[in-house]
Amino acid sequence: MVTWEYPERVLKEIRDPSMWVTLNLLILLLLDSKHSLTLYEGLKDYAGL
Repeated sequence: MVTWEYPERVLKEIRDPSMWVTLNLLILLLLDSKHSLTLYEGLKDYAGL
């Protein structure tokens, strides 16, 4: 069995819902590069698309 733990600072960030963005799976499937995916994630988070 493998176990690990995260530092408390990291746990606080992971638990913060404002850190996460909901992405549309259909749009993700249409994106053909990691750059377009990164751009979509950023715009989705920034603009609330």
